[in-house]
Amino acid sequence: MLLSCALAAAAAPRPPVSPRSNAHAVPVPAGWQIASLPRLAPAQAVLLREFHLRWRRAWLPSSSASAAVHSPRLILERFRGASGAFGAYSFQRAFAEPRAGFARAIPRLNRAWQSPRQWTLLRGRNVVLLRGAWPAHQFQSALRWAAALPRGDAARDIAPDLPLHLPAPARVAGSLRYGYGPAALASAAPWFPVQAANFPDDPEFAAALYARPRGIAHLLLWSYPTPQIAHAQLQTFRRMWSAHPHVFVRRSGTWLIVVRSSDPSLAHSLLARIHQRVHITWSRIGPSQVILAAELLLSILVFVALLMGASIVVGILSGWLRRQLAHWFPRHFHSVVKSFIWLELNEYESKSPSSPDTK
Repeated sequence: MLLSCALAAAAAPRPPVSPRSNAHAVPVPAGWQIASLPRLAPAQAVLLREFHLRWRRAWLPSSSASAAVHSPRLILERFRGASGAFGAYSFQRAFAEPRAGFARAIPRLNRAWQSPRQWTLLRGRNVVLLRGAWPAHQFQSALRWAAALPRGDAARDIAPDLPLHLPAPARVAGSLRYGYGPAALASAAPWFPVQAANFPDDPEFAAALYARPRGIAHLLLWSYPTPQIAHAQLQTFRRMWSAHPHVFVRRSGTWLIVVRSSDPSLAHSLLARIHQRVHITWSRIGPSQVILAAELLLSILVFVALLMGASIVVGILSGWLRRQLAHWFPRHFHSVVKSFIWLELNEYESKSPSSPDTK
């Protein structure tokens, strides 16, 4: 019977598997046609691959000539997750701050649609690049098409919050970068050695540039999985930058703050503004061996106490029940007292020593 069921399941018709191009199909904007993608620089290609780029598509208006250099071009890049899309957006955007996001960028774009600058928009796992000179009607059509893109799963596709902890005052607009690989670090902070980051421990970083009349500062905020790893990296950073008086390092929980500035007051002010707020919760993820041993010992003690209490209660109830049954049915339950042999010693004690019976 099992063999027949297996044969029937194997012979059942399966739905046709769509090809890879159909799985990545995106509705073409009205009045647009598919165009060839611009060639990426080698460093940019490595960076996008590090952010787990899945595919890229390009469109241009049907009325525009494909060979025109300044013709409007819409490029869509889809990534595996929201973190990779956010990292690519931080490197490719032209002017929009990550905190503003897609919703706040649209009014600014609408007011400046005549500018030939390059716009970058973020939508879930998608990064939309608007390149070239945009007429008003085509620009509005491209914005509506980008706003209709799916955001993905709201529970999984969550943008990283590490860049939001960088101080906003005195930060240069458009200088914030986010990444979690060596290519992103080499592009965002060329002054920081890639080998010292210890990327096998899966860290992430956010970088920004700060400018004041007295000088500039390069801020690099690292986030490591555990405080132990962060403490070990702190010692590595201090040994590496001990001979550089313009580099300052501090740790806050699982974060490491590195500031490179010729102005010590600016560096210390940036270090003092970043603090990690640790929220302690009862989490079962990754307990240590000491906690496991303590919980096991406590469970054994509780089990023994409950077993002793149950034994005492059962003994008392069984004795009370036996006594009640002996009281209700005396013929069936003989008293324990009748089974004993009593020796009356009082008779011997009451007789006098001169009595003949005592001799």
